[in-house]
Amino acid sequence: MAGTAFLRYSKRVATQRTGGRYDLRELWQVPNIAQTGGGLDDPEQAWQHEALNADSLPNLGDISHDGSYICISVVARSLDDQGTAGVDVTYIEDPLTLVSEVNYFGQSKPKPAWQGIAQMYGGAAGTPAPTTPPAPGTNDLYDDDSIKDIRNSAADRYNPPVSYDVPLERIEITCRRSLKWVDKGETGGDLTSAAFTGNWDDYVKHWNATDFVVTQTDPDNPDNSSTRTFPAGTLMFLDKRAPLAKEPYYHRVVTCMFLYDPDMWCQRLPDMGPRALKYLATRGGTVVQIEPPGYPVARVAVTDTMGQRFGGSAELDGQGNQAIPDGSGKMPPANIFMWWPVDENGNLLSAEFDDLELFTPERTLDV
Repeated sequence: MAGTAFLRYSKRVATQRTGGRYDLRELWQVPNIAQTGGGLDDPEQAWQHEALNADSLPNLGDISHDGSYICISVVARSLDDQGTAGVDVTYIEDPLTLVSEVNYFGQSKPKPAWQGIAQMYGGAAGTPAPTTPPAPGTNDLYDDDSIKDIRNSAADRYNPPVSYDVPLERIEITCRRSLKWVDKGETGGDLTSAAFTGNWDDYVKHWNATDFVVTQTDPDNPDNSSTRTFPAGTLMFLDKRAPLAKEPYYHRVVTCMFLYDPDMWCQRLPDMGPRALKYLATRGGTVVQIEPPGYPVARVAVTDTMGQRFGGSAELDGQGNQAIPDGSGKMPPANIFMWWPVDENGNLLSAEFDDLELFTPERTLDV
């Protein structure tokens, strides 16, 4: 039986690599190796087997005695004449001590276009077809006569509404966490930092309740770091991935995906409905508003200017009155509401993303 393994401090090599990563190699010695025979045909009788099973020799997955390094290999290298074996022990940094990674990607979404600049594409006498779009930055863009609600010649909105793609940004934040942190939301063992203690269902598909600061730290160059603040209501937690990593020990690589929308994550809806105050046209051609007899605040089915009911919805003015053209025949702009949806308990679908501690390593690397 081999003697107790001991560390040769003069045979230690520490290597610092990019990205705040470290390698550590040690030479251990195991005295009193008794077996010198054995081999592939009988590995348990080989001196390597005896050396690798010596007392006090680090095992795979062990944390080093002076810091947060994880043993990933133990290799028997030599056996001298005095029966002492040399064993190389290699460590890498603890994955739970690594900084978070932040990645940005482009994305888009369709958005209703409520207003636009109308240009005839020819057809009318003396009206040439436009060859270029309106020049940006001109006064025409801010002229009420140029910016129009997007309607047809009968002043109806298009259904579905005209839409366009707006650019968005997807942010993916990747960190490494223990199985308990991700799966159970609790601390355990030698975990020193505050672990996530909530329910993922309270975060995924929610927007940020307060400003959320996203930081990316360069461990090799502190000047090459970035900080971005996303205002409340603009960042949606789309999804979470947490695949299992087996090296150097079981843990999860957690990636949280967010979508940044500067237009915020409310629902914008025009004030429309099938019921409104009734309108009729007089013989003189003017449009007047009437109320059903005996029901001064009642709403009836929306009608056209000739008093005929139609099956669609009408635009309302915010008080439930049917919007009608003004004296020049123009329809007023749509009254747009911003709706923030809630869950079945009446709670806003928002969350405090700072509680996730995505930028704080679960353990601290002792260098």
